[in-house]
Amino acid sequence: MSLLEENKIVKVAQLSRDLNVTEKTIRGDLETLEERKLLKRVHGGAILPEEDHRILPIAERQSGQNEVKHAIAAKALELISPGETI
Repeated sequence: MSLLEENKIVKVAQLSRDLNVTEKTIRGDLETLEERKLLKRVHGGAILPEEDHRILPIAERQSGQNEVKHAIAAKALELISPGETI
């Protein structure tokens, strides 16, 4: 897992050589780690699982973080002059 986190991808053949175990052993270990949702197996190796980047519905985005949004708007007002467009 540390190699995967460092390199973002690992290859079965390379892991087999580096760890001095069979590729079958590596594939089995990767399968177990995938079942635990720690990685995603791909052809010949594994990658880190994709994070959930789904965009929230517009109503949820608009209703959240209001204090932060108002602070950003106030700062933006300090930086623009009448007639300017952002």
